[in-house]
Amino acid sequence: MKVAEAEAERFIKQLRAYREMPGIFRLRTYLDFLENDCKDTRKYIMSRNFPYEIYEINLEGKTRFDLLDVDLGDISTGK
Repeated sequence: MKVAEAEAERFIKQLRAYREMPGIFRLRTYLDFLENDCKDTRKYIMSRNFPYEIYEINLEGKTRFDLLDVDLGDISTGK
């Protein structure tokens, strides 16, 4: 019974949010879907203006730093 009440309350809050700002509600729902339900799916960004240019962006954080990540311009030579 508690689960049904919680779901009903969540639905009412979602309906209220949708009525207040439908565009923002749809955008947040879509972004939440991409983040949670499609987290293991590769995503591509495609442009209408340039249909043959496709960009693949990796937004995952790097798990480990590498020596190649060091900016050697910041290291003084000791002179």
